[in-house]
Amino acid sequence: MRRLIFVLGFLLTAIPTKGNTVYIASGGTGAGTSCASAKDPTYFNTSANWTTGTPSGIQIGPGTIVHLCGTLTGAAGTTLLRFQGSGASGSPITLLFEQNAVLTAPYWPSGNGTAPGGGAINLAGQGYLVVDGGSNGVIENSDNGSLCSISPTPSPCFNNAQNSLGISATATHDVTIRNLIIRNIYVHTSTNDGTINMFNDGCIMFPLANNITIDHVTAHDAHWCFQGAANNLTISNSEVYNADHGVAFGVDPNVGVSVGGLDIHGNHFHDFANWDTTNDRYHHDYIHLWDHKTGTALTDGVIYNNTFDGLFGSCCTTANVFLEEAIHNVTVFNNTFIDGGDSLGQYGVWMAGLGLGGQNNSMLNNYFSMGPHVSGSGTPIFAQSNQSGLTVENNIVIGGLADISITGTINVIDYNIYDDLRTDYGDLNAFKWNTSNSTWDFATWKSECHCDTHSVFTTNANIKVNSVGMPQPGSPAIGAGTNLTSMATGALAPLAFDKNGVARPTTGNWDIGAFQQGTAHPISVVQVKNPTYAKNTTMTVSLTETAGNFLVAATGYLANVTASVTDSLGNTWHPLTAQGNSNSGCGTSGATFSGIQLWYAENIRGGANVVTLQLNAQTFLWIGVIEYSGVKTSGSLSASNGSISTTVVSSISTGNLNASGPNNLIVAAFNDTAQHPNAMSAGAGYTYEAGRELTTMLEDRVSAAPGTYNPSASYNNPADNCGAAVGAAFISQ
Repeated sequence: MRRLIFVLGFLLTAIPTKGNTVYIASGGTGAGTSCASAKDPTYFNTSANWTTGTPSGIQIGPGTIVHLCGTLTGAAGTTLLRFQGSGASGSPITLLFEQNAVLTAPYWPSGNGTAPGGGAINLAGQGYLVVDGGSNGVIENSDNGSLCSISPTPSPCFNNAQNSLGISATATHDVTIRNLIIRNIYVHTSTNDGTINMFNDGCIMFPLANNITIDHVTAHDAHWCFQGAANNLTISNSEVYNADHGVAFGVDPNVGVSVGGLDIHGNHFHDFANWDTTNDRYHHDYIHLWDHKTGTALTDGVIYNNTFDGLFGSCCTTANVFLEEAIHNVTVFNNTFIDGGDSLGQYGVWMAGLGLGGQNNSMLNNYFSMGPHVSGSGTPIFAQSNQSGLTVENNIVIGGLADISITGTINVIDYNIYDDLRTDYGDLNAFKWNTSNSTWDFATWKSECHCDTHSVFTTNANIKVNSVGMPQPGSPAIGAGTNLTSMATGALAPLAFDKNGVARPTTGNWDIGAFQQGTAHPISVVQVKNPTYAKNTTMTVSLTETAGNFLVAATGYLANVTASVTDSLGNTWHPLTAQGNSNSGCGTSGATFSGIQLWYAENIRGGANVVTLQLNAQTFLWIGVIEYSGVKTSGSLSASNGSISTTVVSSISTGNLNASGPNNLIVAAFNDTAQHPNAMSAGAGYTYEAGRELTTMLEDRVSAAPGTYNPSASYNNPADNCGAAVGAAFISQ
């Protein structure tokens, strides 16, 4: 509550400075007043062009928005943009990527430890800053990764193998980094590649920082992606893949100060297997927290509503979440841990107290499915040594070779569901308590730990959850958990809701696991935009939208083109796989191609907006846009599929979509070049929302129950073989 009061006071007392704008482009020689008349990056890097007071003209100071235009190319190993000053409370300096802006170099310089330095962008220890990627801003390396000299030659291979860094936020304060794509910092493509060391590289570094927010960042192909130690660090609504560490957060033993206020939520960490090596050089962790310094600790953190899945690695793995040594009062809740089937030695949450000891950490309402149930596979909940005050409640635990292993003292372990690994897979060590021998027997475990009085031990089939861990009818998870409402205050307030945002009951039992059965937020259509087909390279749709809602766009075209969707509010648009039918025997007016694609934007910004479809070549095109309320604000995609028709048919379907529960939004789009008027009808149970001749259709429905759905469209005129279809399922709040 004190933090809330502080923030409100901050908002009421901060006096914003009126902002001005500056435009930067590679080789710019203009006045800095537009992308067409931009300044070169050297203007940004010159301190004489900055002010600590109110900026005028194209000075850079509190309140200034600096626009980045086009492709900005840096020299290998050189920082492109270095901040020369700070913003002010209520008037940050914003570095804003214009549409399609890219910062690229063969490789960027590495970080500088606990001193500011390195990166494509160096925030230089300043404060009150925003780095905003806009609709699709990119920071990338163009030639850095596993060397071509490695034997056998990797594919792809590269000419440089350097420690490289996207953004240096070392020793900064009050910084927000959002809406960015950070990619190809180091592309690791060989198990014989152990080149990169453990530090000073990756996507964003933030040692010795305070009040840092990383939001809606998509990062891939880097060694350690988000790394450092910062007070009040938030990493939210982001995606990390093809990395060795997603979050590497450790207290520097040379500095020796405690840090707290960590908040990691709503993220998707997946597929780190490409960092496997034959010599066990790297140990993968989706999240790794540590403190090795006597007298200090990492305290008061929350890790919730995250998805951990994909191919983690067949060697060189540690844990999805690794809490090492002096980690105190960290609560892990409402997460799903789902092994992709390849991982050996992988743990769900590994707490290694070691010499300094972990204290009062909690695992609440998580779902673990840690396969693959062969020799060497891991344990969902593993307290290795020197843990005290551990709480483990309301978890669904399906282990690899074990379900839970505890060394230390506990506060409470109860109201969990454990898989009977012996019956299901022949494993003999489901449980391990301190110095006792491992056992498969649940009664023995309960007598040893004096815990799990209300817990359930049963086979996987009887647990009855779907592929993402949501309880199905008859599951023992429903109504069998303890009510933790009293804990859901302060940083733990989100515990009162499940992973999908469904409120848990304030009285009575909760469901066990990350999902609560009950009435989800109803999904409803807010508005539909359905413009007329045109022959062009671009098409726009204007709408006034509500913050927090959800947008779906269907794009159709009659040529094999490359498409992008962006909007003027800077929402992040996620493309789903396009379907194209190039059957030369279909179509009219010379058209021999039917293309269709779905796009979606979560947790949208409110206000007037212009959505733009841009193609790389002229053709007939169309975009239909629907705004929905009630869809989950992050990680909403449950399934997607698509198809084309290669024989003459009277209907076409997308292929199967798996709805993870009731109240999923099912959306499908269809395109056909046949140009029949009123050519398509929606499938049974679906609503026709938008469509145009030449011929497109966008339909939807809300799932009544979890299960398989196959959206379809039927032709009202002669059957043909020209169609293409795409569909997707999205989860409600």
